[in-house]
Amino acid sequence: MCPKSKYRGWTPPLPVSKEATALTELCHDRGGLASLTDHTTLELTEFSIYRPDHSAIHPAELEPLHILRVKDGVNELLFDGVISCGKERRYVKGVSFSIRAVEGYGDLTRHSVDDSVYIQTIQAKACNVWYRLQIPSPEYRFYHETFLWIANLGKHVIDYLESHEYEDVSLMHFRREFYDWMVSQHGEIPQFRAWLSEYGKTDYRIPINAYSDWLWNEAVDIEPENANKRLWTEILPERLSAIESNIVPSARPEHTKVTPFAYRCFKNAYFAEFLQPTEAVPDVLNSKMLRAKQLGFANDSGKYARETPTGVTIEKEQIRVGDVVGTHQDGGGRWDRSTATWFAFVQNIRTVRRRLVLDVIWIYHPVDILFVDYPIKNELFFSTDCNCNEAPFYAEEVTCKIDVLWHPKSVQTKRYFIRQKFDIHNEAFVSFKNSDRICQCRKEKERLSVYTKITSEYCLGDTVLVACNSDSNRESQEPLENQESRLEPVAIESFDDETEMVLVRRFLRRQEVSVPGERARSFPIQANEVVVSKELLNVKAEDIIRRCHVRKFPLETINASEIPTPYDRNGVGDCFYVASETSPYNYKEGPEFGSIGSQSLPGISLFCGGGSFDRGLEEGGATHTRYAIDYETKALHTYLANLTLEDEIQLYLGSVNTYLADALAGKGRKSRLIAKIGDIDFFCAGSPCVGFSTAQLNKHSPSSKQNASLVASVLSYIDLYRPRYGVLENVVPMASTSKDLKVPSIFSQLFFSVVALGYQVQCYILDAWSCGDPQSRSRLFITFAAPGLTLPRVPQLTHSHYRGQRNVGLGVYANGQKFCARRWEPTPFKFTSAKEATRHLPDIGNGRIGFCMSHPDHRLVTQLKLLKRVQISMIPTTPFGSCLASAMKLGLIPEPQINIIKNSTLRRQAENSKAFARVNPDKLFSTVMTRQACDDAHGGASLHWDQHRLLTVEEAKIAQGIPANEVIIGRPAMQYKIIGNGVARGVSVAIGLTFREAYAANGPDFPVPLSRLQHGSKVTMSTETTVTRTRVTESNAISTKKTSSYSLVIERETVPTVNLRAISETPSASTISPGKETNQNAHSTRTSSPKRVLVNMLDRLDSTSIAQDEGFDSRATELFMGSYLPGNVLPSAVGRRRLSHVEIIQHSERERKKVRREG
Repeated sequence: MCPKSKYRGWTPPLPVSKEATALTELCHDRGGLASLTDHTTLELTEFSIYRPDHSAIHPAELEPLHILRVKDGVNELLFDGVISCGKERRYVKGVSFSIRAVEGYGDLTRHSVDDSVYIQTIQAKACNVWYRLQIPSPEYRFYHETFLWIANLGKHVIDYLESHEYEDVSLMHFRREFYDWMVSQHGEIPQFRAWLSEYGKTDYRIPINAYSDWLWNEAVDIEPENANKRLWTEILPERLSAIESNIVPSARPEHTKVTPFAYRCFKNAYFAEFLQPTEAVPDVLNSKMLRAKQLGFANDSGKYARETPTGVTIEKEQIRVGDVVGTHQDGGGRWDRSTATWFAFVQNIRTVRRRLVLDVIWIYHPVDILFVDYPIKNELFFSTDCNCNEAPFYAEEVTCKIDVLWHPKSVQTKRYFIRQKFDIHNEAFVSFKNSDRICQCRKEKERLSVYTKITSEYCLGDTVLVACNSDSNRESQEPLENQESRLEPVAIESFDDETEMVLVRRFLRRQEVSVPGERARSFPIQANEVVVSKELLNVKAEDIIRRCHVRKFPLETINASEIPTPYDRNGVGDCFYVASETSPYNYKEGPEFGSIGSQSLPGISLFCGGGSFDRGLEEGGATHTRYAIDYETKALHTYLANLTLEDEIQLYLGSVNTYLADALAGKGRKSRLIAKIGDIDFFCAGSPCVGFSTAQLNKHSPSSKQNASLVASVLSYIDLYRPRYGVLENVVPMASTSKDLKVPSIFSQLFFSVVALGYQVQCYILDAWSCGDPQSRSRLFITFAAPGLTLPRVPQLTHSHYRGQRNVGLGVYANGQKFCARRWEPTPFKFTSAKEATRHLPDIGNGRIGFCMSHPDHRLVTQLKLLKRVQISMIPTTPFGSCLASAMKLGLIPEPQINIIKNSTLRRQAENSKAFARVNPDKLFSTVMTRQACDDAHGGASLHWDQHRLLTVEEAKIAQGIPANEVIIGRPAMQYKIIGNGVARGVSVAIGLTFREAYAANGPDFPVPLSRLQHGSKVTMSTETTVTRTRVTESNAISTKKTSSYSLVIERETVPTVNLRAISETPSASTISPGKETNQNAHSTRTSSPKRVLVNMLDRLDSTSIAQDEGFDSRATELFMGSYLPGNVLPSAVGRRRLSHVEIIQHSERERKKVRREG
């Protein structure tokens, strides 16, 4: 908007005077200008302030005063207005000035500076005259009110600094202490309270950061000593130095330091020229090996078998249960990428029409899963893939038998070895257990009914999610075709054993109902707020999907937006809340997901950026970051700005290469910034995505290669520190590979490299919109856990997909099927649309003022020139999602503009172009990038749906799920970059909750400090109502007993031969079986079958309880591997016939007596 004087036909309120004439005439009564020795104040009313006509951007447009003489502001402004002295008034137009002053700093008796703002021109300065701003013109009123709010903020900040002149004031003081101080000084003064209410919060860090340039100028002009305050080193972009810098300037891309193991894994990658293998000093290497041994990793000195072991020919009569046999590949052309020989574990041998049929579990080579250059050629993986539902596998199809080493102490062996299992269903690598040698099909031949499983898993009062579209639901339910597939929260009231139905009480969505007599709300109702209803439903057991969490909170807590995470995250983690005054019925409340405290896992974060990913993981409660590393100054200061006084963290501003080199050199003992081996239990990293992003047009440029090579650095940190748990993140295109599949994808290479270290590993795609954030952002994640620990599950989807989503994956199996494809399942919430997520934000028009009192970050990222703003205004707001190309097609763009566009680029005119595209308010924000450009044909929609402007910093924060109270340091463009480089907060919270769940599954004594372990010992956790396990030795027997609490068994690493005497002393079936399983409904007795008893015995054996070498007893193998289970064929001495349960038990007893006699 321009001042009225710039429009044709405008008539001034008074004749226009020159400033010099006006000054002479107005000061005549005071003896003339020459007689003025002290300064004189003249009143300025009906004024407008604007940029000069020659300004590079926004020429002749109105501007608030706070942009004068600040960074990215202007050094000169003009004003129109009426100058008055008493009753004498003169109108001036286009008067230039560059001096502005605010009176009242340091005077605590003054509560406002609204009437104490002055400007001075060159001519007025020569005459000792100041113009005091009074009443602005109607068109300039909002601009002036904007400035007055900032000016009053400046007064209070400067007063606070001067009253704390002997304290090193930092940004932390403005979290709450600043507010309390202001209230103590100005109390209930109406003018002060009115100013306070316009912002409406007690945390002033965000406005302090937003107007840091103005505050710096004012504070230093008043008192130069204020320049030494720590505050400016934390927020002012040019003075950020609160964190010690370790950045070493370099003219060329630096080489990526990697450990020898990481180099072996990526030596054939396209960026290998940037890798520099670096050895650790002996002390560090010894600490690393000890750490790995203590956590249960096999010894790895880096010397692997160079050739693949060969099998031996075997006759079909020589095949035994427990053998690992090979057969020719049989994939019908679909397994071209697989190995020529397939291996399988024989779990049973039976005779069908005089032919020996093998029941097997398939054993995988890495290339059978993904195309990868696996560093260990002789490692195989057990699987959950059996041939129970496949064509018969005849013994004559066996081509060889191979010698397999189970649970190796060292990977430096020439034999095949197996230490992990590939779980086909969950697409995860997990630690191999001896009970895995029986497939799930055989374990579940006597399946429990769904109802029985539900009654054993849930109790009365538990809150669960049910499938609302089942025919068993209430009669008033809408037809399926008219209702979305939505999960509904309910509380279990009772179980009906006769009908096998479950009676539940329904929770109603607060947004969909009205509560009579409820007090007024000061905050919008969230999607996950519910009320307890009187409505009871009978549902089928199979309609109960999973557990959810419902917790009560006082209405005061809800109104104050003080609901604790994750209940404040729009339903992430299946978390709901109830206003306590609206819930008369009882149910089991959800847990408090607070931090575990000192027992939480200390972590290190690579490429931490602004820390949003780390904070989300910490909100899960199981981790706390102790070391954070990033190269970007403003991003790491953003991390610092959001810490609390309780946080103990070392922030390293520098290269991950320098950090790793120092760690390998043993400098962690001398520097508090460098983590020592053993300090880290959790690892988090999101390596730069520039080298993999679809926005990167030249992936083979030196800078792109160097960025991509940092994935090898991530692997090096894992190799060195050996954390218990960790998570890695990157863009989905990281999993893309060449069409001819000649080169593995970087993702598959990284994924299997972590597996090669011995970790349990899982990967998945998680979309921001599936976790409640209104953004079309998809990322791949790799989570891992040390051997024997509980691997975190894949987070449940809580918000639905939106229409038009494709089914993508992270690669393809050797048979061509998608690997880790996007999941599709019913959810309790619909995805959050862009309009719904921003409904609380005020309308800021075209955003030119750059100020919003209640939301200071609700400002434009960049200030556009007039041409682009005109083009934006031409894009129609309906239909939703319109863009430049569609507007041109509709004939809405004038001819001059079309000529300008045609001369720029053809991509912007393409039918699928995103140039000048508006966000569809009923869908999602496009992925927040690191740079905002409305004319980018590929960058996604960046225009607001009904306001003629680009999206703001605040809207970008909302799209990423960043809480409104978190500070992003820097000016808007840098803030946008920091936001775009982060992980959606809902996603990180969801992942953090899975780590908390896995943490709890390890038992109350986890994590056990390594100092408590003996050298070479191993930790085994036994959970509630399971079996406490002790190691079998030649002098003791297996002890199995029920436990009512968690217990910790510290076992020696030495593993002797299994003693079958232990089996004979194991309690009988009647002793081991659960017997009566009683819950609140007193269900009938359920007794385990003999088959279930043997399966339970297998489950009770630790994965390292079976001998790892030639000393293993073959009869124990057959007993524990299932050869004596129902339907199996016994050895030839007994006869090849099918036996009953009773005969199996009798045969087992005879075997035990025989073992006793043999000593």
